[in-house]
Formats: sequence, C-alpha cells, structure tokens
Amino acid sequence: MEKIAFYRKYRPQNFDHLVGQDHVRQTLLNALREKRTVHAYIFAGPRGTGKTSTARLIAKALNCIALTEKMEPCNECDLCIGINEGRLIDLVEIDAASNRGIDEMRDLIEKINFAPTRAKNKIYIIDEAHMLTKEAFNALLKTLEEPPPYVYFILCTTEPHKIPETIISRCQRFDFKRIDSRTIMARLSYIAQLEKIEVEDKAIEAIAKNAEGGLRDAIGLMEQLMIDKKLTFERVKEMLGISGNENIDEFYKFLETGDASNALQFIQTLYKEGYDLPQFSRELLEVLREKLIAAVSENKTDAINRLMAMTDFFQNALDKFKNAVIPQLPLEIAVIELCGYKKEFAAAGAQTTAEPTVAAKKIESKKAAAAVPDESSCELVELNITNINARWPRIVEHLKTPTLKQSFRNSRPSALKGNTLTLEFKSRFYMDEMMTVAHLAEMEKAFYDIFNKKVRIKGVLQKIEIAPVITVEAPAEAPTKTGAQGVAEFFGGEVVEE
Repeated sequence: MEKIAFYRKYRPQNFDHLVGQDHVRQTLLNALREKRTVHAYIFAGPRGTGKTSTARLIAKALNCIALTEKMEPCNECDLCIGINEGRLIDLVEIDAASNRGIDEMRDLIEKINFAPTRAKNKIYIIDEAHMLTKEAFNALLKTLEEPPPYVYFILCTTEPHKIPETIISRCQRFDFKRIDSRTIMARLSYIAQLEKIEVEDKAIEAIAKNAEGGLRDAIGLMEQLMIDKKLTFERVKEMLGISGNENIDEFYKFLETGDASNALQFIQTLYKEGYDLPQFSRELLEVLREKLIAAVSENKTDAINRLMAMTDFFQNALDKFKNAVIPQLPLEIAVIELCGYKKEFAAAGAQTTAEPTVAAKKIESKKAAAAVPDESSCELVELNITNINARWPRIVEHLKTPTLKQSFRNSRPSALKGNTLTLEFKSRFYMDEMMTVAHLAEMEKAFYDIFNKKVRIKGVLQKIEIAPVITVEAPAEAPTKTGAQGVAEFFGGEVVEE
C-alpha cells in the first residue's frame, strides 16, 4: 500500500475538521447555506494554515450532489471522491510559481469557456497567486470580474500585499490566522492516537511552539521525529536544537544576578553541544515576553524596566546572528552589555574603561540619575506665565527641530487658561510652521519635561496698533460765559463800547 504523508492523510475532508480558522469556516458555511457564494475568493495567510485545504472544501461543497444539512460535503459521491483523490478534471490546481506568465494565463482563459466535463462547476485554485506577473494579472482581470456562471476562482497566497488592488477588489478576501499552540497540540494528539504513536506531552508542546502557527509544519515534524512509533522530548530537543525551560530558567538567573562569567560559560556550553543559538534566543525572548506581560499586569515598575532592557539586548542579538562571523558572539555581547560592562571613550584618545555592575543596579542607577535635576530638567514648579517666561531658554533647548526652534523664538506667551497656553506670533508664517501636528507634539513634550504637566498650545497673531499719521487736537472747551463778554474772553479780545 502506498505510503501517504501525515499532512496529506489528515488533510481536512469537511469543514468540521478545519481547525483554528473558525471565522472562515462559519462565514463560508453561511454563504453556502444562503446560496450567496461569489465567483472569486482570495485566501491569504501564513503557510500551513489551511488555505488550499479550504479551497478544496469549497470545490466539494459546490459540486457535491448530496450535501448534508450543515452544508458539509458527503465525501461519498463520485465527485467528492474524485476531488479527494485528485482526479476530478473540473478541479484545476495551478502552481503560480511555475506557471506565472501571460502565455499560461491566456491558455487558462481559453479553456474557461468550455463547460464542465463531469461536475456542476469548474473550480480554479491558483496557489501562491502573488507569483503571477503583472501581465498575467492584467490578462486575468476581466475574466475574474465576469467569469462564466459555472466557473469559480480561488487565489491562495502568503503575500497578499503583492497582489494588485484591481484583483483584490474583484474578490472576496479571507485572512487565515496562525493557529495557536494549544489547537496544534490537540490535533497532534488526535493524529498520534489514530496512528498509535507513543508521544510525550512535552514533545508535542515543543513541536507546536516550533511550528509558529503552521499546522502542516507541526504534523510534518511529528512524523519526521518519531522513531518506532515513539516520540520523546529528548529526541525533539536534539533534532530542533531546543534548549528546554530548565536551561532558560538557569540562564535567566545568571542575568538577574548580573553573573556575566557563568552566563558566558553557559552560552559556550550550548554552542559546544550543538544547540541552535538563534532558536535559543527566540525561546528566551518568549520567556521574557511572558514575564514582561505578567509584570505589567501586576504593575511592578522595577521588573518592567529590567525585562524591557533584557528584551532589547536579546532582540538586537537575534537580529545580528545572520551576519555574525562567530556564531555565539551576538549572545555574548548582549550578556556583557546587560550585566553592566559599557565602553567609555576618553576625549583625548582611544582609551577605554570597563565598569562592571549588576543589571538590576544599573537600571536603578539610571532611574536615580533621571530623578536628579540638571540644567536641562528643572524641579517641579507651578505652571504660570511668570515661570514660563523664566524658563523660556530651557524650553527652547528641549526642542530639536531647527525650524521649530526658530518659530518658537518668534513667539511669546500671552495667556494661560487651565492647561491651554496661548502664544502670540509676529507673523502668520511662524505660526503656521509651529502649529503642525508634529511640531505641536514636540512642544508639548518639551513643556512636559520642564513642568511635568500636559500643556495644550494654540497660536494667535499679535495685534499691531498703528498710530494715526495726523493727530487731531481735542476740541476746546465751550465758553463758560454767555453774551459778548464770554466770546471776547474765549478768543482773548475785549468788548469795545461805542
């Protein structure tokens, strides 16, 4: 009897067996039940998450002559059996990686016009659809939008961003998610029971984590690593270069205590025993991530700062593995820096010094230094116009963008209501330059650094008072006396009697 790989043997034959993609399964079953399927689909997602298997399930559901009440294919009629065995001529699967040109697409379009041979509908499954050329996509465009009523297209891809928007807009898109480790473990245990394989729970857990959400990869690994119908954790560790939680915990204790010597020796032992150091770094980052999330939920500030520092160091180390001349060097550098050894270059030459400190003490010293005010960070003061004017030069120093600094210098604080500060500008040019979103954010951060308070800033144009060119003297007072004598006194004259 022909040997069939596990991932093919246990490929989902109905929607109920499609694991980890409940949102896709339910939506498609509803569409089949209400007879509102579309003629073009895009299935996007990571490898091994069930895209092609789901495409075949749709093909069976659209052609099965004895669908169940739940719209599941019967898997007993000739059409279902033909699809399961890969011999139904009306189901066409195309590998776009090797058939990506315009000639292959023109040939496909010509054959589309022929009616189905045996089934009710013709189904075209284009795997790795993003590999098609631009010309091939253009040739497919019109047919994809208005295919014959018996033709359905299903485009499967791991890189949907490479598919033109004109194609995506003509399809109904489904995004397949990475399958979580627990679901993968349950599926592996189910297959192990059917195949009568003795497995250790830790072995299945290690495979599920290593698969990174791909069920097909996990099933393939389980089949590859078992020996005589047995699968042990030691075998999985040896083949995948997994260090195990015990090693991670031991290494983490060295980091906690700042024991650089033992941590470096630990890395050297891992390397000599053939462990995969990048994989060890990924496992360590996963542990650090779990500890960080737990620390955040418990609001442990010190632990959060320490774990974030560790995460940064080892993430940088992981990024450097590809170009590392010495395999263990990125990890070693991360340990040395994390445990407090920092190069300090003298101003005159290339002399260096190294001052070792414990990682926890290093973080505490940084926090203490941040708490001490210097020229660029003043003590907490009341937020008012007087204090803002007094600290105007310091606020300018906190601004990094040159154009923002220039605009800021050409303004002055005019009013403060609550936490809203109004700045007056001499020209609209400087005001418009300063009122952009990025510049407002930078200014508000500068005020927060100085006053430890959130300040909203708005700008107004300065009112310019122009003195009149011709001055008009105030009118003289009216004469206080009446008659001729009053008029004479007002004009400085005298009354002459005749």
